[in-house]
Amino acid sequence: MGLCKDGYWRESERYEGKKYIGFGKTQKAAMKELANKLSDAKSGAQILDKNMTVKKWSETWLDVYIRPKVREPGMPKQKNSMTQKSFAMYEQKLKIIIPSIGKLKLCEVHDTHLQKILNSQAGKSKSQVSKILLIIQSMFRQAYASRLLPYDPSASLTLPMVTEGKRRSLTDQERELLHEAAKIHRCGLWVEVLLGTGIRPGESAPLQIKDFDFESGLLNVSKDIESGTYSISDPKTKAGIRKIPIPDELVPKLKASFEGKSPFSFAFPQMNGTKMKSQECLSNDWQSFHRCMDILGGAKTVVFRKNPKKPEAYTRSIRTIKEFSYSQTACGHIMTKEDDGERGSVLTDDLVCYCLRHTFCTDLKKKGVPVDIAMYLMGHEDIRMTANIYGHSDDSTALLAISYINPKPELKKQVVKKVVKNENIKAASD
Repeated sequence: MGLCKDGYWRESERYEGKKYIGFGKTQKAAMKELANKLSDAKSGAQILDKNMTVKKWSETWLDVYIRPKVREPGMPKQKNSMTQKSFAMYEQKLKIIIPSIGKLKLCEVHDTHLQKILNSQAGKSKSQVSKILLIIQSMFRQAYASRLLPYDPSASLTLPMVTEGKRRSLTDQERELLHEAAKIHRCGLWVEVLLGTGIRPGESAPLQIKDFDFESGLLNVSKDIESGTYSISDPKTKAGIRKIPIPDELVPKLKASFEGKSPFSFAFPQMNGTKMKSQECLSNDWQSFHRCMDILGGAKTVVFRKNPKKPEAYTRSIRTIKEFSYSQTACGHIMTKEDDGERGSVLTDDLVCYCLRHTFCTDLKKKGVPVDIAMYLMGHEDIRMTANIYGHSDDSTALLAISYINPKPELKKQVVKKVVKNENIKAASD
């Protein structure tokens, strides 16, 4: 075939009725690639070409380009490596992609096929759809780089309308409920530390008592739980290694909790008192604490009791903490719409554990902590992540800004009065 218009040499030869082509920047390179393909064909090895199905290419791509990046649990993190949980995510998302285009040949796939897959995920979370887009682009970009396709059909794909979850800070009422629940719940101190230091839940599990330096008043954070495993690993980035001030109000509680224990004991172990919390345990503990907050806030619970006169029958009662004690209310499950046609919970669905971390960051902003210092305390590698939280402003922020732009004494007094008034109104509405 010789030298082509794109500047590459192409040499071809037929074997058992099939045409094989070698590509290269020089004729020698093209001949070498052709020889390798012919050798593989004669030995029975699989040959990759544009006529192979997308399903076959996805399997090859996964085995050749993705699987070798997976590291064993507990192994040091290296650039371009991934956890077993991340690899499982690739396999899971391919189950969404392949049924639509798996039977097509690579050369038959157009951008419209791929865009339809993304459009079918409209309305789902941005995280979910973005991962599907990532895998599609990675798979077809490699097919193009391997010269199996004349162009990359995934190059101009766009996300459909998606649901973008937003982290938020605790309201004043939620913060009050949190501290009330911390007084009676077994995980209360752990939750207060998450709120007071802004550490990630996974960073709290491997913390040892020696990491709390009460003399300097600093908490040393240097480890994390590797996603999807029970192994301790380094943080996601170097920025995750940091020292955070310990809130003064937590010092006596922490000292009392650590008294008589080894410095190498886990600060917040599982219920048995020795083992480190797993990711599943962290999630369960937060759900349990969340339920405690809900009940203290007035959530309705449903309690079923056997009828002594009719063993096969049950009596059903709805309880709240206003009418019963906490233990009497907590022995039931929080009422759902399936139970009685109405919602029993008083907390919103978006109150998740990461709201504590977001609250810590917004508290830093309110205290006037510069964004670069907040970035260090949060363990963010990119200041834009911190600035995104700092950018969540309200009317009080705008009113206070007036006092800096127009520094008039009489105006400052008016602004302060307005801010106080707005805060009081907000607190009353909450």
